[in-house]
Amino acid sequence: MECCPFIGILCGTMVGTQTKVNKSNQFVAINEIMNLHLPLSAFAGPFQSDIGDGIIASQAWRKLVPIDFAASNEFMAAHYRHLGYDDSNNRYLQSIGDAGQEQGQAFLDVFNAREGFYKRGTNGMLHLEEPCLDGTGFELSYILFDTSVDIDWTNKEQVGTHYLPKLREIITKSLSSGSNGDITHVEFYHPMVRGEDVDLTQKTSPIARRVHIDTDFGAHDIEGIVNLVEKNSIRINNQSSFPREDIIAAIRDGKRFSVVNAWKGIQINDTKVSRAHLGLLPAQYEYDKNLIPTKFRCFPTLQPDPSFSRWYVYPNMSSDEVLLFKQYDRRANLISDIWHCSLPPTQYEIEQEDALPRRSFDVRALVVFDNIVPK
Repeated sequence: MECCPFIGILCGTMVGTQTKVNKSNQFVAINEIMNLHLPLSAFAGPFQSDIGDGIIASQAWRKLVPIDFAASNEFMAAHYRHLGYDDSNNRYLQSIGDAGQEQGQAFLDVFNAREGFYKRGTNGMLHLEEPCLDGTGFELSYILFDTSVDIDWTNKEQVGTHYLPKLREIITKSLSSGSNGDITHVEFYHPMVRGEDVDLTQKTSPIARRVHIDTDFGAHDIEGIVNLVEKNSIRINNQSSFPREDIIAAIRDGKRFSVVNAWKGIQINDTKVSRAHLGLLPAQYEYDKNLIPTKFRCFPTLQPDPSFSRWYVYPNMSSDEVLLFKQYDRRANLISDIWHCSLPPTQYEIEQEDALPRRSFDVRALVVFDNIVPK
């Protein structure tokens, strides 16, 4: 069984690589919730299919959105040139849109994830699925908050008391199944308030307008990963101890682990997020000529297949909605490297009096399972 041998951490900065930990590409069947199978010719839009002459795009939420790939392509050229990527002829994300490529920008359609996720099956058909964390790499969840409590999202104690217990519950529920085994640890780290009108401090940051991925597991060994999580840890209900040695031992023993980003709007007066929405690019990778997934179907070994890797958004997220999306999973067969960025507001959104500048809160979770990933 093939493995993808990359591990490390990238947290808003570009870092180097080492070969440390393996991902497995063991197959897990996806639950096709909506059970809708469409031929490629059923779609119309900007992305040309690589099999047949069908075109795969459906009704977009917004068309020709300017998306900036410059930072991601520069990172790949700097740290994965040995895999053939550069910043001119073979950009990692170069084939996802052509216009403005010299400036690192592409104009792409963005799709409403509330309507489903289009995934390519091994039969060459598109399957419309309801997004779920282990199946598509992201999902929308709901948390009902105590309306009598006004959380200060820059206060770790308040977040750890009023938000993280509920967040741990929904992450555990989303990732717990018979095939996954039991979850032994959910450790939260790197909490951050972001906004269009927010300055950079230890607790706050401007929105990220360039495409990026939070976690690149090619930069640190096991101790480095755990060190970063522990250093930036946020504790549930002020728990003092961090299970450092237990987590290190589990990862060394080949146990599965995943990194999940939890993102939510924290608008004034609990209004909906009405601009600068978070856009997601769940990478789907190429198949060989027999429609069999190629080995190492994971970042950074393969480039996302531009025929099937679409951008998605959950527009107008309410204050009780939480977007979960993966940044890494040791099981290489699962979609987990979700590139993302803030989508630029339209002129219409800017001119709307009730469209307040976006404010959001995100925190990452290191999730450790008790089952071993086969090599």
